[in-house]
Amino acid sequence: MIVVGSLAELADRVGDDLGSSDWKTIDQPMIDYGLSKVRFPAPVPAGSRVRLRMTVASAEAQAAGTLLCRGYTMELEGSQKPAMVAEMMTLIVAA
Repeated sequence: MIVVGSLAELADRVGDDLGSSDWKTIDQPMIDYGLSKVRFPAPVPAGSRVRLRMTVASAEAQAAGTLLCRGYTMELEGSQKPAMVAEMMTLIVAA
């Protein structure tokens, strides 16, 4: 595993091949994960400041591993409405 200790070290790795995982067989349930409920409730004017907030929405045991659902909200400074909301599902399997 490569450990990067700073943003400068990370920037030095631009273009580097960081390696490959083992091959995994993909079945139909694995294909059905990804982003859902993606919405853009408010426009983001040039010069605006945004930040991304993440929450753990759920973590469910599955036969193949744990299905993790994270909620993302891109907040727009000074606005009651977020710029973007989404859920991201990831199936985490043991190595």
